[in-house]
Amino acid sequence: MSKLLALPRPPSTVTPLSSPRPEAPSLGRIDALVWVERAGLSLNWALSIDDPVTSPVPRRLAAGESHGGRGERDGRAWYRQVAAHLKRQVTGDGREIVLHLGSATTARARELHAQAFEGKLPPGVRLADPLESIDRHHLLSPIAEASTPGVIWDGPAVIATDGSVSHHNGHAGWGWISNRGAFGLGALGSTHDVCHSELSGVRDALARVRDGRQVEVLVDSTEAISLIDRYIREGDSSVFVSRRRRAALRGLDRTPVREVTISKVAGHSGHPLNEGADRLSKLARRASEGGLEPATVWKQACGIRDDVMAAL
Repeated sequence: MSKLLALPRPPSTVTPLSSPRPEAPSLGRIDALVWVERAGLSLNWALSIDDPVTSPVPRRLAAGESHGGRGERDGRAWYRQVAAHLKRQVTGDGREIVLHLGSATTARARELHAQAFEGKLPPGVRLADPLESIDRHHLLSPIAEASTPGVIWDGPAVIATDGSVSHHNGHAGWGWISNRGAFGLGALGSTHDVCHSELSGVRDALARVRDGRQVEVLVDSTEAISLIDRYIREGDSSVFVSRRRRAALRGLDRTPVREVTISKVAGHSGHPLNEGADRLSKLARRASEGGLEPATVWKQACGIRDDVMAAL
């Protein structure tokens, strides 16, 4: 049985993957923008570029994922990959490349991203001054954001979410996967609360949707569906839940989706998306318990994604 739930925030405007330039910029520079977004156990990034000599419209240049593997302190080696892509774009005709920073995180995070690039950019590439970031942000940012791995974009989406908690030590994790192949997973530490992990998976999945006109979320937890339903209809003042659960529910207000259908799916019934979300949440739980390298976690998660897509 499905329930249509109306979330308070209006849907975000869908932006095409290429945006016409309203007026020709100066040919003395090339603008690039890197979009960075934390997604559970990974840090995802995408790079767009605006070179009026080679293309009449801004375009996607590259995208990737950083998983905190060996040699990647805090998963921040992504900036080396960005710098390498920009180095290949240096033209040698005297035009400089100006790199703008975009992020789905906080201003403090953007400041740390800027620090990561200090001394790492190749000759001919510089960071934009904060005051000049406005110039190209409205053109480059939507293209980069839409290209970021783990973002659900363009058309109807069906997403399965799940949570997992260890009965031995209380460590929890969540996972989700869509019929478009996008997926996410995250570790919650020792919470001893399976419903909190279920709600966290729903919240993160909806936060990755950029076209929210037709979204269906498959959940196998009756308790999680009931809490979401009460929260949407009556507000959090009527939902007597823990602080963690309340925070996860309030996170729904900040998602770009206004209407979403929450459907109950039987757990362990062989549904490919539900089985994939279950495997991802258990993988995240094991990562929370320790003993798994982040790069190993991501490699296994990609294998789960491939299995699900082959079964659909």
